[in-house]
Amino acid sequence: MTTRSPAQFLREYKLVVVGGGGVGKSALTIQFIQEHFVDEYDPTIEDSYRKQCVIDDEVALLDVLDTAGQEEYGAMREQYMRTGEGFLLVYSITSRDSFEEISTYHQQILRVKDQDAFPVIVVANKCDLEYERQVGMNEGRDLAKHFGCKFIETSAKQRINVDEAFSNLVREIRRFNKTYFTMTSRAQFLREYKLVVVGGGGVGKSALTIQFIQSHFVQEYDPQCVIDDEVALLDVLDTAGQEEYGAMREQYMRSGEGFLLVYSITSRDSFEEISTFHQQILRVKDQDAFPVIVVANKCDLEYERQVGMNEGRDLAKHFGCKFIETSAKQRINVDEAFTNLVREIRKYNREQQTGRPIMSGGGGGPQQFNGQDAPEANSGGCCSGCVVL
Repeated sequence: MTTRSPAQFLREYKLVVVGGGGVGKSALTIQFIQEHFVDEYDPTIEDSYRKQCVIDDEVALLDVLDTAGQEEYGAMREQYMRTGEGFLLVYSITSRDSFEEISTYHQQILRVKDQDAFPVIVVANKCDLEYERQVGMNEGRDLAKHFGCKFIETSAKQRINVDEAFSNLVREIRRFNKTYFTMTSRAQFLREYKLVVVGGGGVGKSALTIQFIQSHFVQEYDPQCVIDDEVALLDVLDTAGQEEYGAMREQYMRSGEGFLLVYSITSRDSFEEISTFHQQILRVKDQDAFPVIVVANKCDLEYERQVGMNEGRDLAKHFGCKFIETSAKQRINVDEAFTNLVREIRKYNREQQTGRPIMSGGGGGPQQFNGQDAPEANSGGCCSGCVVL
């Protein structure tokens, strides 16, 4: 197992650089991270960078997502808006169109986050091209005032205010978090777990997710989920419909803390895809192991079975993870799949912090649950109620 250095346990900030095509998002990001200017415009689907820095005497680890090339992909835009903690809203002073787009991005961020305000900074880039200016400084300042955020003019080429833009965004995130803490209930600051349901098309990802979630919402809304006497908040991402989008897949893999790798026992093709998903998760996470559970869904369709239970169990053993057969239709082992993934995340985090493996139950190897053998989260079953964000 790959162990992490102490630096990797610093407070991490997920920053996203947003704006229209050609405004200099990549140039700003690369200038900040690598301290050199990229002169040629080369749109990419996405690039993510990490940098450790000191801001106001506090060490921080910045995870910066450059969204260049995503301008036309609405679904991808919503995905990175969902995971970002703060946003640089970038336009070029040489392009009025790019300036007018900023309000659309800002509105979409607030809608996705379901907030009236969120950490953003309006960034007017290419201030070195004064002779080509189409947007006045006062216009940018007024827009930022309307948003209730800071405004800054930058030049990626001449490295003007580049560091300031990113460091000020971190300050805004810190300030927002402190304000949010005083205004919201304790329940909203429970440990949150980002779970991702992954698998090929038609394996039942949505059915599993909806079966798990709706069983806890139909009678009484309760945002708290109790697993092993510990309250948790579950953020479950169902990736149905994203199977063909490799870039989107990498995005949700980057943000997920644990993954249900789902195949259907009635489809050998879906079973054979699981190894590809697992390898991609490890590559994106840059880890030798990560919290996953292999889930064989549709176990109620025994007469259509193409993949034996032993095959699934062997695959999970190869991954070093747990295996479980489920039926979303008959609600077999649905709660167990999700709650055991939370347990795996907790165990993994403890191992990363201590630098040594933690044995679970009677041993540390992969386990298989089916039917009544699956452990319950508490005496009342999975949990008292869960919320999907």
